[in-house]
Amino acid sequence: MQGNLDTDRNKGRLAIRVVPVALTVGQPKLLLAGYSHATTQSPYKIKRSTLSRAVLLAVLLFVNLFYPAAAQTISGTIRFETLSVEDGLSQSTVQTILQDDRGFMWFGTDDGLNKYDGYTFTIYKHDPESSTSLANSTISILYQDRQGELWIGTASGLDLFNRQDETFQHFLIGLSITAIVEDTNGDLWVGSADNGLRKINTAGTVLSEIQKHEPKNTATLANNQISSLALVPNQGLWIGTSDGLDFLDFQHESFTHYTYIPS
Repeated sequence: MQGNLDTDRNKGRLAIRVVPVALTVGQPKLLLAGYSHATTQSPYKIKRSTLSRAVLLAVLLFVNLFYPAAAQTISGTIRFETLSVEDGLSQSTVQTILQDDRGFMWFGTDDGLNKYDGYTFTIYKHDPESSTSLANSTISILYQDRQGELWIGTASGLDLFNRQDETFQHFLIGLSITAIVEDTNGDLWVGSADNGLRKINTAGTVLSEIQKHEPKNTATLANNQISSLALVPNQGLWIGTSDGLDFLDFQHESFTHYTYIPS
């Protein structure tokens, strides 16, 4: 919220104009503009200290009346609400969380994918009798690409969610997917729990495959167990593995390894 506080010099009154703006969740800000006390031209004499208290009181009153959430944060109190299986969550171990471009919250758990609209949960699980259900109910990573498509990394492969009929298309079947990131070309880099790194296009076609780690070949991945990916646009890819941090240089198609060396 931004407030403009001004003194009417001619009439000797304190005119307060408060213009609300959007508050960032978790970071509400209260900006107090400068003000001036009444001049000798005014028939009223107002001390600066009295004016300061009046201004502060007016602003705090406005905030408490119209922005109670912001007032709570300003006062140092932050309120948290919990969502549990009693509220409809499929399972209490949440591995990954994503908010999509439509505002829905998605929770990947050890037993199901959960979509939350702010009121109720919709739960998706693997159904052995349905080929279009989730590949596996154990979810490790959620990712939304630039086209708004939702990708789900499961313990049995990579799934693409079809919003219209709420079905799933399966890719990289059999791999335990742990990390997903999109590059500037719109292709997806996908890391697995024990089978290295792959690049696919959004149609699911594998474009390149980094073979399994070769102990005697330093040009390969440090380890096939990948936990995270971070893109450096047009330059390369940071890869978190169980044997240290790797950087894949796109231009030279080579890896640089970074490991912890005790002092």
